[in-house]
Amino acid sequence: MRVSVIVAVYKDVASLSLIIQALKRQTYRNFEVIIAKMVKNKEEARFVCELGLNKHLCFHN
Repeated sequence: MRVSVIVAVYKDVASLSLIIQALKRQTYRNFEVIIAKMVKNKEEARFVCELGLNKHLCFHN
């Protein structure tokens, strides 16, 4: 069974980083990560794109 993990983030790159690190350590690997956020600054947008989860979903304002 595939699991979807939805992470909602607003102006908190440090917390998003911790969440992603924790997800990478999970032993159950059949999951997708959906990051729901309003990208208001370049630091947040850059961080999400650098995760390399899906290059197609990197949008910059």
